[in-house]
Amino acid sequence: MTDLLKVRRNIKSKKPKFLRQDANRLHLPQKWTRPRGMHSKMRLRIKGHKKSPSTGYGSPRKVKYTLKTGLLPIIIQSKNALDAIDLKTRSPIISSSVGDKKRLEILEHALSRNIAIANIKDVKVHIDKIKQKIQDRKKQTISAQEKKKESKEESLKKAQQKQEQQTPPEEQKHKEEQTQKE
Repeated sequence: MTDLLKVRRNIKSKKPKFLRQDANRLHLPQKWTRPRGMHSKMRLRIKGHKKSPSTGYGSPRKVKYTLKTGLLPIIIQSKNALDAIDLKTRSPIISSSVGDKKRLEILEHALSRNIAIANIKDVKVHIDKIKQKIQDRKKQTISAQEKKKESKEESLKKAQQKQEQQTPPEEQKHKEEQTQKE
């Protein structure tokens, strides 16, 4: 298995980036499209022209679709899925659609069971980052709520001031006399 991984690494190191014909000269997308021209030197595979994809650039069948460790990747979305994996043949990858709280749960579970997750280098550092991110969000929501309360209070004060300005002076005197009597 390790020999096949070395063979794959060797093949992939020699593989060129396959681009469509004239992609470097013309404003064409930088992706592969098969050349179809009648006189196309690339289609005819003439020496000195760009290479075309062929089966020789493929990985050996036994290590195809595997990670660098030789394990097949499996996408995880819950803590229970992490327990159900055969760790001898599969390597877990946390899905990108999983939120921070659930991701934190999965990472802590993986850390307690000494399970390596393929798309995270250092689990402890990642856990700390997520916890910090959650705390920052909580602070932001609290500050946003406080700002909202303050703005409501200010708008109420402004509304009261407008009402006082709009009332005629006789009514204001009457209100002032009532407040003084009380």
